[in-house]
Amino acid sequence: MGVFSALWSLLLVLIGQNTTFAFTCGALNSSETVFEREGSLKNITFLLNITESSTFSDNIRLTLDVCENSNLTTRCRFTWRDQSNEMAVRNYISRDETSCSAERRDIVSSMMTWEIKISQLVSRSLSSIYFYLENSTLHKRMIFETNLGVLYSSKVINLTVDGQEVSNVHLINEQQEVNVSCFFVNGNPPVTFRLLDKTSKELATDKGSLHLSLSVKCEDDWPIVRCEGEGSELNRSVAFLVRCPPQFLDMLPKIVDHDSYEVWTFNIKAHTKTIDRCLLTKKALGEKSFMEVNCSTSGNPPDLVLTVFVDKKNMLERGHWTLTLRNDRGSSSTTSSKYINVI
Repeated sequence: MGVFSALWSLLLVLIGQNTTFAFTCGALNSSETVFEREGSLKNITFLLNITESSTFSDNIRLTLDVCENSNLTTRCRFTWRDQSNEMAVRNYISRDETSCSAERRDIVSSMMTWEIKISQLVSRSLSSIYFYLENSTLHKRMIFETNLGVLYSSKVINLTVDGQEVSNVHLINEQQEVNVSCFFVNGNPPVTFRLLDKTSKELATDKGSLHLSLSVKCEDDWPIVRCEGEGSELNRSVAFLVRCPPQFLDMLPKIVDHDSYEVWTFNIKAHTKTIDRCLLTKKALGEKSFMEVNCSTSGNPPDLVLTVFVDKKNMLERGHWTLTLRNDRGSSSTTSSKYINVI
């Protein structure tokens, strides 16, 4: 309030001078920068004193301009109506974006005081604000000017694999080389974005777009790639599923014994929950016995729990069994035994 009151105390002197100014739309080298958060309102309030001896007339107006996307645009204009001793205000844009008003506060002797209020919605397209006097010959005298530093958060725009936008999971073939790219909007102040693996190991870093090439084998630890920036309002990640035969993570099952059947459970890794076939094979005394068993999976790929239901009446008392599991990419096996401690 004090700064603007002081500026306005010079108003009558400025009106009486013949000097003019010129400015171009952009950052002001000589002006301070005021930092505001995007989406907030920049509120400016100050007092204007007008006396009977002032040279305010219908030929004088006050204008609020902003520099938006390097273009100068007028947002508000204040015009003194000498006949009615009133201040007329015209808003050139939605009042939700820019609002200007003038309210008469005090009348003391030959002086009137007006409270000028300006409210400007802050967006990253704005770079500076100007408020100035203008007469009928378009000569201008600057009242105040300021740079506007807009603070906003960074965020990931999209995460792609081979140019295709992905979300959460992506299915690839074994040893297929794929290119991961992360595109983001850096904030103000800017931050560094990184591609990280599931252990938070840094794979790539930059303040522009990020790129990474990778290929995966069936026996590898299938990767999760994260793209994130400190303080980013939106980060993205992708988990890779590899088309492979199912892999047993447990060589021996956990077994729950029931009267007529047993339930075997294994932890497995697979790109799909769909199982085409479960087969128990017993090898003893040079002979093989085969038995189709009922299997189901639970969980989310790649980390699944395989449940096998074994009918006791079809089980032989002795011998070691091989469980073979098949999906759309092939089969894998693990050996088990009838004689495992019941859980």
